[in-house]
Amino acid sequence: MNRGDPKPETPPSPPDRIEADLDDFDEMEVIGSGGNADVTKVSYRGEGPDVVALKQPRMQGTMDTDSMSRFMEEAETWDKIDDHEHIVGVLNWDSEPLPWIALEYMDGGSLEDRLGEMSVAEALWVGVCICRAVRHAHRRGIAHLDLKPENVLFQKTEGNDWNYPKVADWGLSKMLLEHSKSIEGLSPQYAAPEQFDAETYGK
Repeated sequence: MNRGDPKPETPPSPPDRIEADLDDFDEMEVIGSGGNADVTKVSYRGEGPDVVALKQPRMQGTMDTDSMSRFMEEAETWDKIDDHEHIVGVLNWDSEPLPWIALEYMDGGSLEDRLGEMSVAEALWVGVCICRAVRHAHRRGIAHLDLKPENVLFQKTEGNDWNYPKVADWGLSKMLLEHSKSIEGLSPQYAAPEQFDAETYGK
């Protein structure tokens, strides 16, 4: 344990891109499920990290064109902002043979698992990290619009008491910024009031 400053002195090294096909991943366990997609912990057989997180839309028979387009837009939007130290990194994505997004694997669980257990100092630090990630995205013209504890993930850091927080799941951001009439997947208890403004988002 670090007996000095409990937070990491430097951010974990950002993940490198990987050259992968869907066949290069072997399922290990489902680690997340929400909206219309599931996230699975998978082993990767190519050059790069041994373990990654694989996000795929939840398939019910065939997948319609609109759903596939929204999923691919999530990958493109996320890729524009993942150069920030507090945003989960995108490793690669594709639409063949089925849509998928490979993400860096976060091994420290979510903020939802830690509610009520963190010290005031750690909670304040995590809050600042989240704000930095959101500000970075806003400067790129992107709003998350679904911030909640389960979408803040942690990466374990060797020699430090506190783990490193990163914001995940940018699936609703671009869709709502473009004034889509759909708010499928929205978490009302964590939504900003303006998301319910019909004049802004109902056009």
